[in-house]
Amino acid sequence: MKEFYDINPPKCKLEITPQKLTSHGVGAVSFNRIFRELGLKRLIKKKLKKKLRRRGYSDVCYVASLLASFLRGGRGLCGLDSLKKDKSYQDVVGLKGVPAPSSMGEYLRSFSQEELEVIYEILAEVVIRIIRRVGKGQILYNGWLYCFADGSLLEVRGRYFEGTEKRDYNGNRSLLWLCFYIGPFLANMRLHPGVYDQHGDFKELVEPFLKQLKKYRIHFFLDSAYYDHKVIEDVLEREGFNYTVSVNKAVSPLERLAEGLPSSAWETLRDDRQELRQVAELTHWPQGWGREHRYIGVRYRAKDEMFFHYYFILTNREDLSPSEVVELHAIKGDFENQQKNLLCDMGLHHPPMHSLNANRGYYTLAALAHNLLQGIKLLYLPPLYHTKRNHTLVHHVLQIPARVIKHARTLVVRLEQELIPSALHEYLLKLNTSGATTPPTPLRL
Repeated sequence: MKEFYDINPPKCKLEITPQKLTSHGVGAVSFNRIFRELGLKRLIKKKLKKKLRRRGYSDVCYVASLLASFLRGGRGLCGLDSLKKDKSYQDVVGLKGVPAPSSMGEYLRSFSQEELEVIYEILAEVVIRIIRRVGKGQILYNGWLYCFADGSLLEVRGRYFEGTEKRDYNGNRSLLWLCFYIGPFLANMRLHPGVYDQHGDFKELVEPFLKQLKKYRIHFFLDSAYYDHKVIEDVLEREGFNYTVSVNKAVSPLERLAEGLPSSAWETLRDDRQELRQVAELTHWPQGWGREHRYIGVRYRAKDEMFFHYYFILTNREDLSPSEVVELHAIKGDFENQQKNLLCDMGLHHPPMHSLNANRGYYTLAALAHNLLQGIKLLYLPPLYHTKRNHTLVHHVLQIPARVIKHARTLVVRLEQELIPSALHEYLLKLNTSGATTPPTPLRL
């Protein structure tokens, strides 16, 4: 006979003890580990010399506090209030104090353009350092390293946001956030006011990584905003990179070429959707470009439709058939979802401050926090977590609580074994044994 389950609340007693606890035990040790392993303190102190007076919070303290807030799942500057109350977390990561949200806002608003360039350099250097430590098998796909560039419009509420005088395509006030990804890492970014030609900053976004990228076989996924000879011919082809680019503008000549092809030129694709999809190869010399290029045309129609719809892909991958190019370019959708997930998981849909330079500094540090999360996943966690989104990583792993004890001049972080997923036991011990220039902070299970 099956047991009958019911509820019978026992008598319980509430006690308040002085024990030091943190609700983000694994997160604190992970941040401690990767911050020291990448040499972030030395890098920030060397490059960013904004706070010259030895008074108040240092540059490292401001940057580390905001990074820690992001890694705790904080959104906006108000996440600093939660970090400020967690003294045990501060002890583990080495923070002697956490600035208030108002102080952090004042710090970000004081950034000049030259100081922002330094933050961009720090972001690029951290990505390079993480890539050097991560195994090739964790960032390469079939021997290729995929890169992606895209932009997102960030809505603003109110008229007092600097740089939103120009309206977007829907007539709303917004800022344009341009991002350049190398694999899962947000390698570089720019925040621009209003409507902006995305291809104008492409070379600036990619340039810090050219030397590093040439060590791999690179493939770029780009959308129609980068369909321009200054991007394709002057950057990608000159540097010897492979690419596939969605073509959604100036398509009339391509459509005429596609409609003139015989039926035998079209290859039918297997598709689970209720429509007919066919691909064919085209060659076209766009006006103003330096040479003829290869295009893959795709036409499709539903079963109840009479006429075909078209879209096109520009590529230099001569080693792939038209159907293989279409299959490869579909990976671009995964990168677009990664960009959307980043906006949702870190609360970046709306800029938090009215100053444009303050928002630029805030979004750059958010990109740096995202890369630290990717580094924690790939360096310390099992493959099960390598594809998890940021909020899943924060809530399922980094928010495992712990007790913080000082013993024999060493800070010990003790985790309750019952709260740790079995898949993490072995990998959490890596936080004690990972190679670094300084001794690790002990983590005891």
